[in-house]
Amino acid sequence: MSSQKQTKSPLIKAFSFGKEDLAANKQGKLTTRQKKTLDQHIRISRFSSGLAVFAALASIIVMAGVLVFIPQGSAIKQAAPYLAGTAFVFFVIMSVFTFIGLRRLRTLRNQEVDVIEGQIRLSAKSLDYGTMKAHYARIGKMRFQLTTQQQTKALVDGNEYRIYYIHYPPTHIILSVEEMA
Repeated sequence: MSSQKQTKSPLIKAFSFGKEDLAANKQGKLTTRQKKTLDQHIRISRFSSGLAVFAALASIIVMAGVLVFIPQGSAIKQAAPYLAGTAFVFFVIMSVFTFIGLRRLRTLRNQEVDVIEGQIRLSAKSLDYGTMKAHYARIGKMRFQLTTQQQTKALVDGNEYRIYYIHYPPTHIILSVEEMA
């Protein structure tokens, strides 16, 4: 394929990558541009994990304050064991989600380029009572969310593709895509 044709590829346009990106991904590396994109994902992930930790700690402090500063004999004081149980369950749930967020953040920081190839299966799922649709591409058990209509149109259901991506469940970050001959 000539470089003139390759620069006009619908895959390159739809997934916003260039020849340099594809060449680096084939070697298991990232380009400077791709690293900047991952840095944005890392900042967002770090912020959301920090926000979750702050919300959990603030909620526990508020519940503890309620238990300490409520006068003896009040109905709320009698409910203290239930409030403490609720606080504990809330803390466990927030801890699990925070752990998952931090684990996902670690996978982004590793910046390991993964590759999968095979036959693409396209699907769509209605969200928000049918007002929105999420589009997905699946190779085997690996599922990628397609973020634009252009990406959905660039892939042909049933064709063979090789996708270079960053493992970031549940939908992963697509770096570059090439159609298999």
